Amino acid sequence: DQAVLTLMKTSDVIESDFLTVNPHDSLEQLVRVVQESNRNLFPVTDTEGCLQGIVSLDDMRSIMFRRELYGK
Repeated sequence: DQAVLTLMKTSDVIESDFLTVNPHDSLEQLVRVVQESNRNLFPVTDTEGCLQGIVSLDDMRSIMFRRELYGK
Protein backbone atom coordinates (compact mmCIF):
# COMPACT_ATOMS: atom_id res chain seq x y z
CA ASP A 1 0.00 0.00 0.00
CA GLN A 2 1.38 3.39 -1.02
CA ALA A 3 0.31 5.07 2.25
CA VAL A 4 2.40 2.67 4.31
CA LEU A 5 5.48 3.38 2.21
CA THR A 6 5.19 7.11 2.83
CA LEU A 7 5.32 6.48 6.58
CA MET A 8 8.45 4.35 6.46
CA LYS A 9 12.01 5.60 6.70
CA THR A 10 14.99 3.94 5.09
CA SER A 11 16.37 3.28 8.57
CA ASP A 12 13.29 1.12 9.27
CA VAL A 13 14.27 -1.40 6.62
CA ILE A 14 18.07 -1.24 6.58
CA GLU A 15 19.76 -4.38 7.83
CA SER A 16 22.91 -3.64 9.78
CA ASP A 17 23.82 -6.85 11.58
CA PHE A 18 26.25 -8.11 8.94
CA LEU A 19 29.57 -9.74 9.71
CA THR A 20 32.23 -7.82 7.79
CA VAL A 21 35.49 -8.90 6.21
CA ASN A 22 38.68 -7.00 5.48
CA PRO A 23 40.23 -6.72 2.00
CA HIS A 24 43.37 -8.41 3.35
CA ASP A 25 41.59 -11.39 4.95
CA SER A 26 42.62 -14.80 3.70
CA LEU A 27 40.17 -17.18 2.04
CA GLU A 28 40.26 -19.26 5.21
CA GLN A 29 39.21 -16.25 7.31
CA LEU A 30 36.44 -15.45 4.86
CA VAL A 31 35.12 -19.02 5.00
CA ARG A 32 35.09 -18.82 8.82
CA VAL A 33 32.92 -15.72 8.63
CA VAL A 34 30.57 -17.52 6.22
CA GLN A 35 30.29 -20.42 8.68
CA GLU A 36 29.33 -18.05 11.50
CA SER A 37 26.65 -16.28 9.49
CA ASN A 38 23.29 -17.14 7.98
CA ARG A 39 23.73 -14.47 5.31
CA ASN A 40 25.00 -14.71 1.77
CA LEU A 41 26.36 -11.16 1.47
CA PHE A 42 29.49 -9.97 3.27
CA PRO A 43 30.47 -6.29 3.32
CA VAL A 44 34.18 -5.67 2.83
CA THR A 45 35.35 -2.78 5.01
CA ASP A 46 38.72 -1.14 5.51
CA THR A 47 40.36 -0.56 8.89
CA GLU A 48 38.31 2.61 9.34
CA GLY A 49 35.04 0.75 8.71
CA CYS A 50 34.44 2.30 5.28
CA LEU A 51 32.70 0.06 2.77
CA GLN A 52 35.07 -1.14 0.05
CA GLY A 53 32.77 -3.65 -1.61
CA ILE A 54 30.59 -6.70 -1.09
CA VAL A 55 31.42 -10.39 -1.47
CA SER A 56 28.53 -12.76 -2.07
CA LEU A 57 28.42 -16.46 -1.39
CA ASP A 58 27.92 -16.93 -5.14
CA ASP A 59 31.21 -15.05 -5.73
CA MET A 60 33.02 -17.47 -3.43
CA ARG A 61 31.39 -20.74 -4.39
CA SER A 62 33.91 -21.71 -7.07
CA ILE A 63 36.94 -21.20 -4.80
CA MET A 64 35.82 -21.84 -1.23
CA PHE A 65 36.23 -25.61 -1.51
CA ARG A 66 39.69 -25.45 -3.07
CA ARG A 67 41.85 -26.23 -0.02
CA GLU A 68 45.07 -25.45 -1.88
CA LEU A 69 44.08 -21.77 -1.83
CA TYR A 70 43.80 -21.63 1.97
CA GLY A 71 46.56 -19.86 3.88
CA LYS A 72 47.42 -17.58 0.95
